[in-house]
Amino acid sequence: MPAPPAGLTPQMILRQLRIIWGAFLVATVLYWVVLTLVTQGRTPTAGGADLLHTMLAVFSLFGVVGTVFIRQKFLGSQDVPPAGRMTYYIMAWGFAESAALMGLVRGLVTSAVSGFETFWIVTVVLLLWCRPQPQHFASDRSSIA
Repeated sequence: MPAPPAGLTPQMILRQLRIIWGAFLVATVLYWVVLTLVTQGRTPTAGGADLLHTMLAVFSLFGVVGTVFIRQKFLGSQDVPPAGRMTYYIMAWGFAESAALMGLVRGLVTSAVSGFETFWIVTVVLLLWCRPQPQHFASDRSSIA
């Protein structure tokens, strides 16, 4: 894993990650807004919705498992250097966001917002659980707030 660029302080790394993390959170809200706008006035289609919902729920489960695995295995390890932690954080957020994307696909195909809520809540909970932690980037654990 490459080292962070010279002059990049732990505070700067943490600030960058918090900005990226915030963008992931904002994106999930935008999915809900877009789905609401696109499906407004449309009649929901029921044909195959149960099968589609099940398939997308299974696919999103891979994202949940990926997020939990990365958080437990890599973000919880003291052996991972800061550059690696940056990468693992972004990977965890990507996996977490995949659940919301599966819900968005379901909503667009069925023209319904109902059902998206579950996918969305799972994503937001995972993203909040994977918030960048200051202690992961400080050589002196008390130097970042």
